[in-house]
Amino acid sequence: MLQVTINLPDNLAAGIGRLMVHWSFQVWLLAKITHTILGVDPKQGRIAVRDPRPDEYITMIQQLMDLKGFTTSVKMNELLEDLRALKILRDSMAHGVYSHNKETGRYSVQVISGTWKPDAKEPKRSRRQTPEAKQVTLEGLESIRVGIVGTIVQTQKLLAEIEKQ
Repeated sequence: MLQVTINLPDNLAAGIGRLMVHWSFQVWLLAKITHTILGVDPKQGRIAVRDPRPDEYITMIQQLMDLKGFTTSVKMNELLEDLRALKILRDSMAHGVYSHNKETGRYSVQVISGTWKPDAKEPKRSRRQTPEAKQVTLEGLESIRVGIVGTIVQTQKLLAEIEKQ
């Protein structure tokens, strides 16, 4: 029986925290790239550009690069897809409701976006109608963090290339 909880073990809470810190840095890098291309400082950028989603930043960056004639060796479409997939996972960890199964000792997060098949014989269902409980483990959290680090590396490379142009 799953029971909603706010009391996560310290190791899971720390793992979730690391994800949030890495994701925030990723988004900061995307903003820095945008501000650099536009030639504005961070304060001006926050006012003019606001706070788009990561995939919107990538589209904006690509369009601005086209206008300026900038090039990159970063595979922008792969970066875009990676950011989209990681955002879904990050958002689940950041905004999901956590539960604990006292019988198994496992912790889960409730996922309410998208569709899934709770029963293989049934058609897909909306998670808003039938939420899915996904197990939360240190290994899973670390896997997401490593994915974010991969996008950070690519984004840092993109920034370095843009700063040289």
